[in-house]
Amino acid sequence: MHSAYGDIILTFYEPSILPRLGFAVSLLLGLAEQEKSKQIKIAALKCLQVLLLQCDCDDHPRSLGELEQKQLGDLFASFLPGISTALTRVITGDQTLLISQAATSAMMDICHACGYDSLQQLINQNSDYLVNGISLNLRHLSLHPHTPKVLEVMLRNSDASLLPLVADVVQDVLATLDQFYDKRATSFVSVLHALLAALAQWFPDTSDLGQLQEQIIGEEGSHLSQRSTTLQDRLENITTAEDIEQFLLNYLKEKDVADGNVSEFDEEEEQSDPPKVDENDTGPHVEPPLPLQIQIATDVMERCIHLLSDKNLKIRLKVLDVLDLCVVVLQSHQNQLLPLAHRAWPPLVRRLTNDDPLAVLRAFKVLRTLGGKCGDFLRSRFCKDVLPKLAGSLVAQAPVSARAGPVYTHTLAFKLQLAVLQGLGPLCERLDLGEGDLNKVADACLIYLSAKQPVKLQEAARRVFFHLMKVDPDCTWFLLNELYCPEQLLPPHPACDGVTPPWPEAMAAAEKTARWIRQPIDL
Repeated sequence: MHSAYGDIILTFYEPSILPRLGFAVSLLLGLAEQEKSKQIKIAALKCLQVLLLQCDCDDHPRSLGELEQKQLGDLFASFLPGISTALTRVITGDQTLLISQAATSAMMDICHACGYDSLQQLINQNSDYLVNGISLNLRHLSLHPHTPKVLEVMLRNSDASLLPLVADVVQDVLATLDQFYDKRATSFVSVLHALLAALAQWFPDTSDLGQLQEQIIGEEGSHLSQRSTTLQDRLENITTAEDIEQFLLNYLKEKDVADGNVSEFDEEEEQSDPPKVDENDTGPHVEPPLPLQIQIATDVMERCIHLLSDKNLKIRLKVLDVLDLCVVVLQSHQNQLLPLAHRAWPPLVRRLTNDDPLAVLRAFKVLRTLGGKCGDFLRSRFCKDVLPKLAGSLVAQAPVSARAGPVYTHTLAFKLQLAVLQGLGPLCERLDLGEGDLNKVADACLIYLSAKQPVKLQEAARRVFFHLMKVDPDCTWFLLNELYCPEQLLPPHPACDGVTPPWPEAMAAAEKTARWIRQPIDL
């Protein structure tokens, strides 16, 4: 290609050479995908770029014009679905990122050569071909094991316009997962994670933004609303001649009815009046169909509930990430989220209390998301099943972290302690825990205020008490004031004797209340 000059280079791209060109493309893609040598793979990908005249070499004899470049792109458009699928398998099949970067560069060059501005535009405008190929390959998964990876790359590099096309493919993936969960769970769970991550990005929850906008609009229009209501009240108080006439007619009619002076004609006229029909009344209450993304998230979350107890730790970790994304997508549809949260609670508790520390860390992240989205629905479950074990774990691990050195901050145990301390405060505030449960949290976190603990744990424990102050400020004040008070409390002024009880009795009552709340701990 580099030795060609003049118009000879254009003869390689005439329609009569199309079969040979297709053979060359297939050969290069086969080498890039199946060859074991990395150098040969990279060389094949560079040859593919040279074939598209998109390489970064300086020894090309001439550059193509705009019209010639368009003809080249139109010619290669017939190979585009196959090239995209093959390069996607190369990108996802590389473990060292060296081949993946070369394949990604080749993919971007193909986009520019075929007239696409980005990889997303290429996928969107050829999605029907790509989705059809994925659907066919899923039926013969043993012959095409990389098919889930192709779908994963499509989801990561597309937008919401792709969802109606891949909806049927997602159902095929779920059906295949139900049949081969023991063999294909790892690859399919990765696809589900990419799918839910895309749904969370494509359909963000706008409820918080809407509430903020309503608050701003309400504040800006408060003075206008006051003026408008005053003017409206004045207009409503004005009585017109039609109102007086209608009042008199109604009065005379009611008087005739009371005296019994009602003719048969009037009765027939009243009976002939058709009943008024409310235009807003649509008959029996029928729930509207769920949005497509909610249906998909519901189906995926049902599978995640079953896969939470898988024997493979990697699958459990990935499923917990997918479950967290499902809760985010379903947060605006409580009727679908709460029943699924009820079903997911028992296996989630087992992951929190009896699993590998990595799984416990991921499960606590899911718990924080569930607590933030479900609220009161999880209060009693959290206080009964999770809180005692979390508090006991913090108390048992506190002496270890107090005696440990700087290296301890890099251990998994420290990360788990930090995650629990950072999440307990928001959970207590969101679930609105009672006084007894707040005391359990305070007792477990109070030890971490010691100067012997790592600085990050001290800061996290301090943030817990800030959240506890929002839930029950009086109880938190009594607890912390009993532990340490920077100023000596003085008795009230004698002028307040008639308002408050005498000082000795009041002080004794306060001390009794403080002892009842909690016994002091010497840090």
